[in-house]
Amino acid sequence: MAEGAPAAAGSGSSLLHGDKAWPDDDEPGFATYRATVSLYAASLPVYFSYRWCCSIAWHLPGVRAYQAFVCACEVYGACCVLLLGIIRFRRPWASQQPRPPSTDADGDLILGADAPGAHAFQGPFDVAVLIPCCSEPDDLVFGTVRAALALRHPLATRVTVWLLDDGAKPSRSERLARLAQPANARYVARPKSKPHHGKAGNLNYTLRHVLYPQGPAPNAVLVVLDCDQEPHADFLEQTLPYLHTQPRTALVQTPQHFYNVVPSADIFNHHNGSFFYAVQPGLDAWEATVCCGTNFVARSAAVCEVGWFPTESITEDFLLSMKLSAAGHVVRYHAAAAVTGEAPEDLRQVFKQRSRWCCGCFQVFLHPQTPRLLARLRPMQALCYLNAPLGYLGTVITLPLWAVVPVLSLAAGLHPVQALTPAFIASWCVYYALIVAVCDLMPPRLNRHLSAFTASKANASFWACYALAIGSAVVGAVLPSMQMQFQTTEKRGFSADASLRRAAPPPPACAPPGFVDNASSSASYHPSSPYHPSSSLETEPLTVDASSGIRHLIYTEAARGANGGTATLARLAAPAEEGSAGKEEAGLQPNGRPVAPAEGAEARDSSFRDVRFHAAAVLAALAVLGLHLPDAHAEGSSRGVNLALLSAVWLLLNVLPLALPLAYALLPHSYRLHQKAVRAAWFSHSALTCLVAVLLLQHLVLCQRSHRSSSGRHSHRYPGEVDDCVNTYQ
Repeated sequence: MAEGAPAAAGSGSSLLHGDKAWPDDDEPGFATYRATVSLYAASLPVYFSYRWCCSIAWHLPGVRAYQAFVCACEVYGACCVLLLGIIRFRRPWASQQPRPPSTDADGDLILGADAPGAHAFQGPFDVAVLIPCCSEPDDLVFGTVRAALALRHPLATRVTVWLLDDGAKPSRSERLARLAQPANARYVARPKSKPHHGKAGNLNYTLRHVLYPQGPAPNAVLVVLDCDQEPHADFLEQTLPYLHTQPRTALVQTPQHFYNVVPSADIFNHHNGSFFYAVQPGLDAWEATVCCGTNFVARSAAVCEVGWFPTESITEDFLLSMKLSAAGHVVRYHAAAAVTGEAPEDLRQVFKQRSRWCCGCFQVFLHPQTPRLLARLRPMQALCYLNAPLGYLGTVITLPLWAVVPVLSLAAGLHPVQALTPAFIASWCVYYALIVAVCDLMPPRLNRHLSAFTASKANASFWACYALAIGSAVVGAVLPSMQMQFQTTEKRGFSADASLRRAAPPPPACAPPGFVDNASSSASYHPSSPYHPSSSLETEPLTVDASSGIRHLIYTEAARGANGGTATLARLAAPAEEGSAGKEEAGLQPNGRPVAPAEGAEARDSSFRDVRFHAAAVLAALAVLGLHLPDAHAEGSSRGVNLALLSAVWLLLNVLPLALPLAYALLPHSYRLHQKAVRAAWFSHSALTCLVAVLLLQHLVLCQRSHRSSSGRHSHRYPGEVDDCVNTYQ
């Protein structure tokens, strides 16, 4: 079946892949990942059969309940990892250079009878760009407005920008009127009402009462951008071809990318590369892509069909994906960064944002109508969407458990297994290695070691806010009056780190004659911007930065002959050049914008109380080690010392990620310092992991020596009896 052709009714075949089990764009590593997932699935029954039957002290009533509980939690975590592997099985990660459908190798749209699925062509489209805003700084808002006004594409007959202002600032209306002609930009401030429904309510008011009061036309398309998310010039080029050639496609999501976070210093995993470049491509292969609330294009008629944006949850984007899928539409994912935004830098805003995501996810699945919604999905689609709450719940259950287990081993002599036999050590090492491979296996272009490390450890930083968010969702389901309401994540419009830059958008083509935007002209036409007419960057080719897997502008002499053509200009998210020191001394960022005022840094530092949980956990772990490690050494038993050291190292491994938020709160806001903190944590984690391996090998040597000495003293052994060196309860 051609990619653009609709699936036959009732055939059950996939719009994306026809009758094949997985997509056509296989890479050599895909087979390796699928083999790893298959091996992991096959190993689970073997490992847990041994774990349940042989590693639990069933003859000790006071111990078996604890060990059985630990084993049950381990089973739950293993099932979550298996579900992740199944999701990624069809398409384990994003292609190196993703192209929208019906485009050639240069990214040009293929038109005419030769195009795949030409009979299914739809369009051209009437595009409405919706930019909801509230209390954000005006310069931040109008940076996005200016970039949106510059969007053009042959498939778009008209592009109209709608500024949806919940802050109701008259100055914004006046500034928008100066920025663009009324036919190209509109201002909407909805009347205050209850219930408010936050962002979803803001969007729905404009869609229902202003933009489409009589319902949308078949060619109507909407784009949603948060007010800090500036679209690249090729945003429509990357997204509209999906709607043009695939009639069932209702929404196309693109990744999130941030100018003020360097991937190797991304302590809180803002870029979320494992999700956007591994999980989302897998979800897309199962036709269960998750909408992220911004940076997407959608058919207005399809969104209208499901009642516009849902208000049952504060994560309206996630629920919208489910409703569109349940209605028979397809939500697609295009894994090329076509928008650049701003990540929150204030600790309180970071935790508030993640708490809202978690709480909203559970609001969806605790809603009484959700079972009916899931019943309308294919089984695999339902499992894909269930992966989100199961993942949050797994974090809340397993992370504290793996920290408490070594504490109980050190402080109370209560161990999770009855014996560290060679068979158990070997099976556990294989099991643990397969878990790491299933979760983190990606090509180096997507999975550099520092960014991969922060991505794998970030959930530990959010354990407390996840736990509180789940509790809030449960209470809200029982008592609707206490349900968490939508709260905007505050953005500043600049980075506290002056060495990070954000290129300004181009001047709008639809501006009135002689237009000059005094409030942003200095930021928009500074010589260092690639949009400046005198900039030589406009003739340079666009290449892919292999260090992060994210589309950047990398300008090299070697790339000139390889790629040719004019680059599509994207925002930059990279350290400034060495020559930017003069601008910093002059009080300017490298892009010409003012350096953050002093009160901004003070506000960030004042949120240190948001990491009190992390500080208490780290101090408690150090206190346990200080109190009980000397006692283990005083016993003089090599077996006891070895087990105590193993528990201590395991405790440090689980507590180490909590030190990163503390470093973020205590250190000055500089990506270089954050990068050093991440690097130090990565080296510490690697050293501790190696130490665990050494201690396990040492334990096996002790067991072998004990076995040889005991074999000379005993002629036989009772069934089930184990050596003293491996039995943790002898």
